[in-house]
Amino acid sequence: MFRKLFYAPQGLNGFSAPQGPSDFHPSQGLNRFPAAQASRVFRASRRFRAPRGLRLLSSVVIFAAMASVSAPSEALSSSPGVHVVVLREGGIGSAANAQSYLDRMLSVAARLNGWPSVTGAFHTDRARAQAYVATEKPQFGIFTLGAYLGLRGELGLKAIGRANARGGGGGQYFVVSRSVTALEGCEGKTLATTVADDPAFVDRVVLAGAAKLADFTVVPMKRPLQPIKAIARDEVVCALIDDAQLTELEKNPEAAGVRSLWASAQLPPMVVAALPTASAKEAEAFRESLPKVCVEGKTECDAVGMDSLDRVDPAAFDKLVSAYEG
Repeated sequence: MFRKLFYAPQGLNGFSAPQGPSDFHPSQGLNRFPAAQASRVFRASRRFRAPRGLRLLSSVVIFAAMASVSAPSEALSSSPGVHVVVLREGGIGSAANAQSYLDRMLSVAARLNGWPSVTGAFHTDRARAQAYVATEKPQFGIFTLGAYLGLRGELGLKAIGRANARGGGGGQYFVVSRSVTALEGCEGKTLATTVADDPAFVDRVVLAGAAKLADFTVVPMKRPLQPIKAIARDEVVCALIDDAQLTELEKNPEAAGVRSLWASAQLPPMVVAALPTASAKEAEAFRESLPKVCVEGKTECDAVGMDSLDRVDPAAFDKLVSAYEG
């Protein structure tokens, strides 16, 4: 499911939250090579001694291969291929699995655009994504709406499309409660949410004047299932959740009596953007190819739960940008 890539709460879809950093880089594969296996390989290699010339050539080849893995930034930056960063803030689950789903989808885009190669990097943390952009200089990115609005000026992002995923979350937000009957009743009371890190996004885009985070006693949470459990168990009076979380709430047997008090406008959950490293020609070509990705790559899109990728006009999100910037 594509929701695995962009919205995978702990315990759902076979995922569990990673214990370490949630971001994935291909270089991690080398570090996961078991020490015991390495020892056996080393002992076995001592039984065979190649001619000196061949040993020297092999050493050069091995050193070059190790350098390409242990120094991914330099290797990727010099690659003639295209780089794509994905930032799904709040995404929980196995980033390594998410990376494999991303790779499958991007392979279709590469084929359509004639890219010699494509490298994708999946992140759930804004600072890590910013570091990746600074180092690898990707040409394109896919961002949750809040991340796009927050990073647009800093990274020079230009919207070229939107991603429509089944159960991906972020398309609409809701305030829910068991004991309160209207949004105003939540004011001054506890409100659990996973989007408290960006008050401008919540106040100006999500709540859009209906209320402000400062009106509530905010209980910030990190994992998507936490607000659901908190409201179901009466640990908080209200919760601000998105459409994917609402779906999970409705499945929770402990959530009987919890109802939606308020709903936001429909929002674009994910924005496809070009970065300054992409030429105008490259950006336009990728933009034009977006609707074809899930047509010619239907198998890949079905596998990851992607309904479609749509191209948009440059001014498509101007109203949201204006609202966010105040």
